[in-house]
Amino acid sequence: MIRLKYWTAIIICSGFLSFAAADPAALVNHHAPVADAILDTSVAIIGTMVAFLVVGRFRRSQRVGDLMIVSAILLLSWVHTIFNALPNLVVPHLISQTLSTRTEFWGSNVTRVLAAGYLFLATLPYFEQKHFKRTWWKSLPMFVVPAIIGLTGMTVLIFMVPVNSEGLLHGLSLHKSLAPSLQIGGAVVLFVACLRLAEASDRNSDAFMGWIGTGGIFAGFAMISSALFTSHGSDWLQPLPWDVLRGAAVITWAWGAAAEIRDYWATVADAAKVEARRSVALDLHDGIAQELALLTTYLSAPPEVRLTSEWHRQAQATAERALAETRRTITTLADNIPQPIEIDLLRTADFASGIDVDVNIEVGTSSTAFFADSARREAIVRIVREAVNNAVRHGHAASVGILFSEAEGSPLLRVSDDGLGFDPDAVVDSGHYGLISMRERAEVIGASLAVQSKPGEGTTVEVLWL
Repeated sequence: MIRLKYWTAIIICSGFLSFAAADPAALVNHHAPVADAILDTSVAIIGTMVAFLVVGRFRRSQRVGDLMIVSAILLLSWVHTIFNALPNLVVPHLISQTLSTRTEFWGSNVTRVLAAGYLFLATLPYFEQKHFKRTWWKSLPMFVVPAIIGLTGMTVLIFMVPVNSEGLLHGLSLHKSLAPSLQIGGAVVLFVACLRLAEASDRNSDAFMGWIGTGGIFAGFAMISSALFTSHGSDWLQPLPWDVLRGAAVITWAWGAAAEIRDYWATVADAAKVEARRSVALDLHDGIAQELALLTTYLSAPPEVRLTSEWHRQAQATAERALAETRRTITTLADNIPQPIEIDLLRTADFASGIDVDVNIEVGTSSTAFFADSARREAIVRIVREAVNNAVRHGHAASVGILFSEAEGSPLLRVSDDGLGFDPDAVVDSGHYGLISMRERAEVIGASLAVQSKPGEGTTVEVLWL
């Protein structure tokens, strides 16, 4: 599919050039500075947006090839603005008009060739697989050396070679064909790079790079157009084929950018769904699943135990806590006006501990703003529930204390009990899901979780915001 785009672009461009060569009158030139400036600005803005999207890929992949693609796109996007607008604004006021014209002419020609070279290097297997992150200083010569060669050649041409804006189809002699030769050579390099990019795009099902390569095809034919036909310089609008091909390149890049943004948000949505499913799994584990597991244990008791009044009391209390947890979750999702945090924590602790456990809650008076964030509040409630549940179920604690205060200017949540205690390292090594879920919930809200416990000395769970 991607190769079909490439060959379609090649056929269209070839038809444009053939028509222009057969009918030179079709090359209608207009002295239109405003229109030319609009086109140059559009190319620069859209090209920069495309480069920014490739930078996003580079940040994820750290591949040198992606950074070279960024360099190529920026050079192709800004070459006209830099060498057509700036010399006319600055250079004539500093030196001569002749040098300004040479800077504009040779600067734009050499820069386009340099951009083609960067794109070609980006498609080589070595640069596609090489990573920039750890050995970035070793990758600098790959960018600096071509830039130095380009700047050196540009300087020599500006000061030593006069400008000849005639094209190969308008009687340009061979000894004056240096600029057209540069453009054709750069276009060939660009075509090879784009075809290699097409192969990689097909191989990786990467539509964005396919659109970049298709835009490069239009840019390459624009370079050939510059070599074949006479140019009137900046401020002149050439509807066919030079400016048409430039416009086709920028439209293609814009389409690819829109497709990349659409795919990006689709990926974000998929990631959000995965995270939501994981969050639901944690909530089920910390809430209803705990009560149902306990209820299953009660129902598995021997017949003589199930006949006692104590068994009936515990089973009923467990079922009531499961129902209350379900209602609390529904209320949290449906109600935008939360209850005071003390009430929410006390109800959560009571549900997790039962009637035989003494629960003490102390919350600082300045905590109202801190608990205004619903995600933070829900995470804290879940952490408290899991900590109290572990204290009662595993530690057989008779008393649990819940404290929320400030320690050295930072918020601190502490859940302590007088239970049997345990070895935290042994629990972590066993992959205890409850402890893992508490730690993950703390990290999500920008906090760290610490567990202090020893066998026979109770347990303290602390959540600290740094």
